[in-house]
Amino acid sequence: MIRLHEAKMLQTLHQSLTKSIPEAMKVYGSIFHIIRGNPFNQEVLVNSWPDYQTVITWPQKQEMMDDKDYYTDTCHIFSKDFQKLPEILGSDSVINWRQSLTIQGKSLRVKGKWFHLSLTTTR
Repeated sequence: MIRLHEAKMLQTLHQSLTKSIPEAMKVYGSIFHIIRGNPFNQEVLVNSWPDYQTVITWPQKQEMMDDKDYYTDTCHIFSKDFQKLPEILGSDSVINWRQSLTIQGKSLRVKGKWFHLSLTTTR
């Protein structure tokens, strides 16, 4: 995964996500705040750049201190390729599964069916 932090890359990503609303709404909103000063200390990961398939936003590592704070320890995920999502999420370098956290995504449409992604995990 590639960490995006340059303003131009974040603007480009933000603009490209408008084509995927409502599915990308949570990630789009996180990037909106990051571009405007990053008040919630979030970071952005993409599987590739500029032709990304998956975007993950989450708190910077130093913010994820309290195992009981599911509000702060929330990841937002948007993916165009659901087949590769388990492989991406299964990597310890992407998600620290030993940390309690909440993963959220907008409703996902797969093969004509709508699914809601929301997962809370505890140690």
